[in-house]
Amino acid sequence: MYIWTHGFREVIALGKEHSVSSHGGNVVGLVYRHGLRTLWYQIEPGQHVNASTEDQVKDFDTIIVPRKGEVHAKLNGKTMLLQEGEAYLITAGVAHEFWNDFERPNEGLLVMCGDGA
Repeated sequence: MYIWTHGFREVIALGKEHSVSSHGGNVVGLVYRHGLRTLWYQIEPGQHVNASTEDQVKDFDTIIVPRKGEVHAKLNGKTMLLQEGEAYLITAGVAHEFWNDFERPNEGLLVMCGDGA
């Protein structure tokens, strides 16, 4: 699926009201094609993404770019804080989960790439 088309600019509405639920969070697809997935994401207060261990390990790399708010993450068993102004690379095979116990949503961009993405 190509969201951005040739010859004109397509506008994609972002926000919870335009999202679908996926793995415990909210997402809006941007570009999906073989080996590449890009999404806008939101993790609201109280949401837990990849809570199930069967969702925590992927066969492809993921880059997370938080743009608003903070969220806790467990990456390969290590708990850390993901925050605005940083980007995080989660390589294929690394277990990962996220939860928001803050007062405001965490929003950003996801880029998944490689075989299986």
